[in-house]
Amino acid sequence: MLNNSEPDGDVWLYCRSLFPEWVGFLPARHMPTTELLSIYRSGEVSSRWCLRQVERESEDK
Repeated sequence: MLNNSEPDGDVWLYCRSLFPEWVGFLPARHMPTTELLSIYRSGEVSSRWCLRQVERESEDK
């Protein structure tokens, strides 16, 4: 999503051959939109915050 290219690799291609109609493989699902990038970035920020909290808690023990 971030580099505007489709995922690659043998597993991805194999899965697409097995499930060509799966909604996750639709071209529209691979196009970065402002909304999707916003969701991705907010999730990334939340994940980093959670990981820092876990690291702090483990350092305190």
